Amino acid sequence: MFDSTQETWRAVVVITLTLAAVSVAFLASIVLSRRRFVTIRREKLEALRESELRFRSLIERSFDVIMMLDSSGKIIYASPSTARVIGYVPEELVEHVLKEFAHPDVLLHIMRPPDHGIAEYRDAVPFEGQIYHKDGSWRCIEGLARNMLKDPSVSAIVVNYRDITERKNADENLQKSRNELRSLSGHLQSVREEERISIAREVHDELGQLLTVLKMDLALLERDMNSGVQLPEELSSTEQIESMITVVDGIIHSVRRIATELRPQVLDELGLNDAIEGEVEGFQARTGVKCQLHLEVDDLKLDAEQKTALYRIFQEALTNVARHPQATTLKINFEQRDGLLVLEVIDDGRGMPEDKSNGSTSLGVLGMKERALILGGELNISGGSGGGTVVSLRIPVTR
Repeated sequence: MFDSTQETWRAVVVITLTLAAVSVAFLASIVLSRRRFVTIRREKLEALRESELRFRSLIERSFDVIMMLDSSGKIIYASPSTARVIGYVPEELVEHVLKEFAHPDVLLHIMRPPDHGIAEYRDAVPFEGQIYHKDGSWRCIEGLARNMLKDPSVSAIVVNYRDITERKNADENLQKSRNELRSLSGHLQSVREEERISIAREVHDELGQLLTVLKMDLALLERDMNSGVQLPEELSSTEQIESMITVVDGIIHSVRRIATELRPQVLDELGLNDAIEGEVEGFQARTGVKCQLHLEVDDLKLDAEQKTALYRIFQEALTNVARHPQATTLKINFEQRDGLLVLEVIDDGRGMPEDKSNGSTSLGVLGMKERALILGGELNISGGSGGGTVVSLRIPVTR
């Protein structure tokens, strides 16, 4: 009896100890699991925090602007780059609607009309348009808009755009330059054809007539010499020869004048200064405009093409003065200043219209500016302080 009771107590003790051990093991397992769960959760939270910091850092340093809108178009987030692109800091944009800043052509792509279902499109929608800058100007932008209203992690329309104003201006200037060059090319072809017509007319009308007279005189002289008849003194061979010499002198004069108009010989033989002086004298004689020439240029290392370009610019400047009347005096300064060759043509006339002075309609002015660019310089046309027009050319030169 005693032994049986003892065995029973032993069994109870063993069972109790076993249960206690199992309980301790179970509790230890729970504690370890809890610690492991906390560790994993902490690691995940840390990774998420680092990811958010990395994402925020990328957005805040992004060159492009990032905005988040709700379904009504209200701005709920704007990246710091908005200050650089449109002048507003994010705090000035949040809680405002996009239509306060964006042109309707932008809103048409970003905020689709209700009948199209703004919540329906998922792909990024490209757009291009204008957005209002804080300084009152419009900036050209391009970007993408993506509807993520149904994404619970975002719940917004995400807009990403960049400023393309400078690129747009560059494209427009390039297109304008191409159009101007196309017009200039056509103008040069027309001028070349007009020069050919003018030369042909002068050769035909002037040289042709003089040569015809010379031929007739020679034919008469030949007839008289072959006839053997004694002619009166006033019709002697000597008189006929003198007449022919006069005709030949006229031919030589016409040839020289035509050649000078095509290419002034003095420019090659005596230089740019003498060519300009000769052009001024001729201009004053033709137009009656009183010219004051201030010429202080020497020891210039200019090749033939540079001299020709300078001379043609000067010729065109004088042509513009003659083309726009009411000028009575003309001041011409041709000198060197601080390593620059400066040519100024200043008249007291009524001035050139603005659309012609900036070269948009005057192909002559455009040609002058193109020649100046070839010389590595710059040509400006502006109004004088007392009226009239100032043509100023500046090019770098070396002695």
